[in-house]
Amino acid sequence: MKVKNRISLALATTLFAGGLSAASLDFREEYKHGQEDFAGRVKIGGSFENHYFGVEAKHSGHLGELKRADNEFEYGYNWYPADKWRIQTAMPITFGSTSVTYKPQVRVQYKFDSGLVTKLRYRHEFRNYADGSTQQGEMGKNTILLIAVKLPVTSITTGIIGNLALKPITHKT
Repeated sequence: MKVKNRISLALATTLFAGGLSAASLDFREEYKHGQEDFAGRVKIGGSFENHYFGVEAKHSGHLGELKRADNEFEYGYNWYPADKWRIQTAMPITFGSTSVTYKPQVRVQYKFDSGLVTKLRYRHEFRNYADGSTQQGEMGKNTILLIAVKLPVTSITTGIIGNLALKPITHKT
């Protein structure tokens, strides 16, 4: 029995190590000024060839007083139509206590020689509320435009990364 376990483990490790090309861990904490509340998330992601995926756990409150929030799963695919260009299609699905939200999106990205990356994203949200919640039915929301600019890492030792994101323009349908 031990030999079978070792062979299975060696086979699984070889397949996993050879196929996984990138992995990431994203930890964020933020203060939402409009809501006067703290929030954060932990996201674990990976990729295989042009496919990428991630699992995210969100929370609200101070680090000492965390409260559970939504969880999200995302699957996407990268196309590279030309040098320095990338088109990403993705389907994040958010699971909350009262609803499930499907967010199909398309993102176009260009990377300059300096390392500066610009992104343009379109996303539509479809939210289905659970039975018994205070809100019923479906709700749709368009994110018409999201422009983000990411500056290259200037120092590995300090980990300085510059981000600029304009607030998305939204409307409810």
